[in-house]
Amino acid sequence: MIDSTCSTISAAAARFSDWEEGTPRTVAQFRAAVAEHIGEPSWKGLVKRLRQESPEFAELGNQHEVQPMRNLTKRFLHPDAGLLAFEYTHLWFGRRSEIRLTTYVPADSETASKLAAR
Repeated sequence: MIDSTCSTISAAAARFSDWEEGTPRTVAQFRAAVAEHIGEPSWKGLVKRLRQESPEFAELGNQHEVQPMRNLTKRFLHPDAGLLAFEYTHLWFGRRSEIRLTTYVPADSETASKLAAR
């Protein structure tokens, strides 16, 4: 599992124009999620494997930053359409639920036009 996760992460980095800015936030959000599962061996194992496979993850994890999930803008580099920007919103299915629905809507008219052309 971890091998496919790390190779997927490497491939994803090429598609996210905000990768450098977003990675620390994502690791901090992951740390917040891990806090809810602190005693579970599967989560401990996942963190250990991620630290072994990714020096960047280990370095960011050592900063001990924790952040909540926020509604922001994501930018993707699509191979045909170019840069696409989406505002995304997380909707949780309960007060302490881990189940959420994330919606993406075009953040600008250029993205909306590119989507309409597809």
